Amino acid sequence: MAISIKDQFGNEIEERIEELMREGKESPTHGWSARGIADTIAQEFICEVDDVDMQEVIKTYAFNHIAQLCGR
Repeated sequence: MAISIKDQFGNEIEERIEELMREGKESPTHGWSARGIADTIAQEFICEVDDVDMQEVIKTYAFNHIAQLCGR
């Protein structure tokens, strides 16, 4: 049985997303982009399972968490 991205990295990914959002809000531009955060998360948590690149799954997980934090 395969372990899901949420089970494998969920808390780490969610904490990192929230950290990147905080850093963006505290930056001189006071902003962040969901795409930029999702791309960063995909690069930081790149994963291959059974020779399948999980980067898009990680990116989708990141987008979903961002949307949840933003009330969408």
